[in-house]
Amino acid sequence: MLFPIFSPEDAPSWCILMTMKCSSCHRRFDANNGEVLVNLRDYVSNEYPVETQYVFPNFACHLSRSTTDVFSSIMLTYGNGELCSKLLCNAINRTYTRRLRAYCSKAKAQEKNPWSYVAKDVVFIKTFPPHGDTL
Repeated sequence: MLFPIFSPEDAPSWCILMTMKCSSCHRRFDANNGEVLVNLRDYVSNEYPVETQYVFPNFACHLSRSTTDVFSSIMLTYGNGELCSKLLCNAINRTYTRRLRAYCSKAKAQEKNPWSYVAKDVVFIKTFPPHGDTL
């Protein structure tokens, strides 16, 4: 399963969600669960681009380290979760607008019509940054 990590600089990064099984008690855990991440050694947890203290249970996404660094100062000063949520949405929009502009620019430079897109099977990923209340 794909799991989004939101950042204010770019579109979401996607990580693959794995399930792990404890060899002692045979319980299953999601690899990106806060209980699992907080128990990793620093050199291992450093590879996952999320601060473990901001990994909350039952969330459908995580926030990148750069996001929590920026938002921690904004939230302390203003307590404005809606602003933070809008910043994440705007980052996604800007990224996709840049990608679309580059795509059309390449087609124009080659003096061709833009290539047709890959036909979808009516299934798509709907993911959104957390709402202000959640932040």
